[in-house]
Amino acid sequence: NKATGLAIGLGGFALIAALDVFFLALLRTAPPSLLSFLWLCVILASLPLLAWLAYRSYGLARARYVVSRNALVVEWGARREVIPMRRVGRLHAGADVEGNLRPRGITGPGGVVGWGRLGDEGEVEFLATSGKTGLVLIQYPAGWLAISPRDPQQFLETFRQFRAEGI
Repeated sequence: NKATGLAIGLGGFALIAALDVFFLALLRTAPPSLLSFLWLCVILASLPLLAWLAYRSYGLARARYVVSRNALVVEWGARREVIPMRRVGRLHAGADVEGNLRPRGITGPGGVVGWGRLGDEGEVEFLATSGKTGLVLIQYPAGWLAISPRDPQQFLETFRQFRAEGI
């Protein structure tokens, strides 16, 4: 869930940042040597990881999905997708999809973000906090979107009710 993902992301960020501060303190007092060069390399190598953890944690902290009579709004970090209800195609509960349903690359508890494939349907963009059973798949003009509302079945029911009311 979202809290788990934030705890892991922010915890990892804090741990790596603390190690970097420790190595920087060692560098300030150590004479130039192979060991101090290695400490510097570790610090520099950790910077992209820190940026990635910060980006993912920010996206997760701002994650929310709002469905209304007129549109579905998906927010993730600085991104905001407003999908008019009339542009939404099919909907699927992730639990109803056969096969593996996860993005390529690194994912973890609370942070299921990236691109994957939905069988013959095509590419799916994941902006979610849970695995397959907590996902809702939404077809819209740009492809498929996988999100993870708190209660997928309730979300689907609400979505269908709003769709039935029309615009």
